[in-house]
Amino acid sequence: MKAIMEKKAVNKTVICLMVENQPNVLARISSLVGRRSFNISTITASETNVSGITKITLVVNGDDENVLYQIIAQMKKLENVNEAYVLPDTAFTESCFWSRLKQHRRNALPCMK
Repeated sequence: MKAIMEKKAVNKTVICLMVENQPNVLARISSLVGRRSFNISTITASETNVSGITKITLVVNGDDENVLYQIIAQMKKLENVNEAYVLPDTAFTESCFWSRLKQHRRNALPCMK
């Protein structure tokens, strides 16, 4: 029972992708990550200002850094992926902060804006 309660520390890495907004792109990306024994713990996709381009952000759990960079290299080779890169920890934190602040301002009362 004690062994079940103890969690192994797993490295979390944030991957950002700029992809063409086409069917099955997300399925190809997720299967590529899964085949390499990495787990996607969080996934976010949203349209960008550029028509037909979607930004996908993945938070993946895994221990092998070499395999992670192999995954990114293979993602870049996919037909509908325009860009793929690892986001540094600080950039991800700042990105979350600014997106939450923008959302808070949208939901605020007019006198508070």
